Amino acid sequence: MNNKKRSVLITGAAGLLGPQHAAALIEKNFNVVLIDKDFEILKKVKKKLISKYQKTKIIISSTDITKEKKIKKLKNFLQKKGIAIDTLINNAAANPKMSNYNNSTSGMVENYNTNFLIKEINVGILGAFFCCKIFGSDMAKRNFGVIINIG
Repeated sequence: MNNKKRSVLITGAAGLLGPQHAAALIEKNFNVVLIDKDFEILKKVKKKLISKYQKTKIIISSTDITKEKKIKKLKNFLQKKGIAIDTLINNAAANPKMSNYNNSTSGMVENYNTNFLIKEINVGILGAFFCCKIFGSDMAKRNFGVIINIG
């Protein structure tokens, strides 16, 4: 990646807002690292972005942010490529919707499966925490960085 540009890491990059965040930051001269569990959609997002922004370097990675070891592995990979993350956008979310889980009693909290809530907590809170912990520590050492929590 071009060292003159800043680098941003966007979690949940295969979702609804991830590609929008990436496009906006590419237009502001950022290189982007897009992570999500769904690698197939990430490949499509990258292809679409590259078709519009040919000169931008885009790295994609299938990374489960609920696993601290996976985030450390990603950080090591990026470091080996000489990439320091300057901006972190914690955009990942499990997005459970009550209406999706029981059609006959749509929207009733007493019918909501607690496992979906635990998944949302793992992604939205623990995942964001792990990313801040691992990438934020480098930002602090460089006295530079921005962390944005969307969800």
